[in-house]
Amino acid sequence: MKRYIITMISLAVLVSSAYQAAGNDAVSFPEVKNWNLTVLPDVYTPGNLWDLINGAAESYLSYDFVDLHLGDYEHASGTVIHAEVYRHSSAVNAYGIYTAERSPEYSFIEIGAQGYLEEGVLNFLAGQFYIKLYSTDSGTEVQEALHKIGQKISGHLDQEDGLPKMISVFPPAGQLPYSDQYIRENFIGFEFLHSAYTVGYEGGFKLFVIQGKNAEEILEMAKKYLAFTKQDLDPAAASTLTFKDPYNGDIPAIIEGPYLAGVIDGNDNEDARTLLEELAEAFTK
Repeated sequence: MKRYIITMISLAVLVSSAYQAAGNDAVSFPEVKNWNLTVLPDVYTPGNLWDLINGAAESYLSYDFVDLHLGDYEHASGTVIHAEVYRHSSAVNAYGIYTAERSPEYSFIEIGAQGYLEEGVLNFLAGQFYIKLYSTDSGTEVQEALHKIGQKISGHLDQEDGLPKMISVFPPAGQLPYSDQYIRENFIGFEFLHSAYTVGYEGGFKLFVIQGKNAEEILEMAKKYLAFTKQDLDPAAASTLTFKDPYNGDIPAIIEGPYLAGVIDGNDNEDARTLLEELAEAFTK
């Protein structure tokens, strides 16, 4: 009997842990007037996401995917709008996968934190959720329905609007619209550069910021990068330096406390260096 009780307690702990890992709350879909809602019973998690989006699952998992909920909205006319609600562990990670799939050429609309509406497709970001709506039908009425249902779902999820605060730190002059991104792993191919925010600029260069847990972590990161590039420099003694990367080119960088800011593809661009200094100064204010 004691063994049975212990086993049941262990099982309860495991179930509770899994429930907490999934966000500790269920994801539901709102009712929409004149549309019949069917919530699909299957909920996809990191363990079985491959079953639904085999080729793309790895990208979602790299941004700490939690679960995926599916629903269908059907109109009396026969039009069906499929809804996919991807939940990630944080708003930053949801933003990361959203920007990884976004193109600056899309037609952006005001919905959630940001979203775009194409023929038969509406994708948008809302807090820790990345929402995808699509229909095999087309036409003005379908586009309007996508927008309407998307707004309903956005309001129902009740998330804080806005992109990650770090994006607002980048200098606005010369920014390319919708070029901002968050890369969560292996920035420019290095595991020790764990994650970075980037923004593209006119002139073909990018600014980036890596945020460390503290100044010591950033210095250790810089030391590893300098060791790879075979540069005999002490990042603690020179906050402004250039990483002579044989694969990514020379990368001017500035260390400011727990931040490492730099330029990609802009070593010889005076505007890029000026904006880099402006970016680094933002962390001292």
